[in-house]
Amino acid sequence: MYFNDSTSIEGLGYIRKDKVFFKLEEKDKFSKWGFESVYKVDFFGFEKEVRTFEFVYSSVHRKFKLMELVIEGEVNLYKLEEEIIISNFDSETKIPSRNMLSSKEYFVKHKKDTVVLDILFGFKKKIARFFSDCPDIIEKVNDTSFTKDDLDLIVLYYNKNCANK
Repeated sequence: MYFNDSTSIEGLGYIRKDKVFFKLEEKDKFSKWGFESVYKVDFFGFEKEVRTFEFVYSSVHRKFKLMELVIEGEVNLYKLEEEIIISNFDSETKIPSRNMLSSKEYFVKHKKDTVVLDILFGFKKKIARFFSDCPDIIEKVNDTSFTKDDLDLIVLYYNKNCANK
């Protein structure tokens, strides 16, 4: 876990509702942390894969959200996965039910920016504005070489071919 004051610690943790629950050792109790003091968390999974989550401000959600950093570079790509519980009540059987839905949203941010942008809603217009310094990307989106499903490829292309030019 990385703190806003540039210090870090290692331990055990999990994420729930934009909070990090963390403890130094197995015997300890979990403490709750938010964006006020933490900016990033690295999780080492069973597959020996590191997943990084950062607190970033989303204008869509109007608050700081803990999002997975999918691609890091001059442009970062973030993924926000949330589970939504829908409660229903069957008026005939009088039995309540709960269904769980999963949603995925993708956001981008230039390294210098402070707010992430939801790039998928109004895709072509937002791509043209966000990647205005890279005409190749705009052209590839317009001729459908790049689509909404290629957001990771678009960010990788930008970071390799257009960043800092």
